[in-house]
Amino acid sequence: MIPYEFDDRMENCPGCGSADRPDHLVDHRDITISRCRGCGFQFMNPQYSDHYLDEYYSQYLDQDDYEYWHEPLLTSHDFYLSLVEKHTTPGKMLDFGCGYGHLMEAARKRDWSIHGYDVD
Repeated sequence: MIPYEFDDRMENCPGCGSADRPDHLVDHRDITISRCRGCGFQFMNPQYSDHYLDEYYSQYLDQDDYEYWHEPLLTSHDFYLSLVEKHTTPGKMLDFGCGYGHLMEAARKRDWSIHGYDVD
């Protein structure tokens, strides 16, 4: 595993530019999440460096891993979507960090309009 590498802390919210973005929580790896008081956007602060992300994604799943995990991931995403749909109807969804698109595939089968973005 490659060591974490971070950019400098962000002074402003990447969503709206507000400087009122106090730390909101710390995850199990001691990574800080800030939450903007202006727009409510939550983001990792500081964020991983481009160098770290390049190294991390260069070791991402290969085709054999994709085939191995394809059906289990579709099944689990389908289950999670069924829980969400107890509170809302299918609509629009944006998946940041979509990887190979398993959530998008499961969502489309359930009539969601979904788009994904991944740095890889």
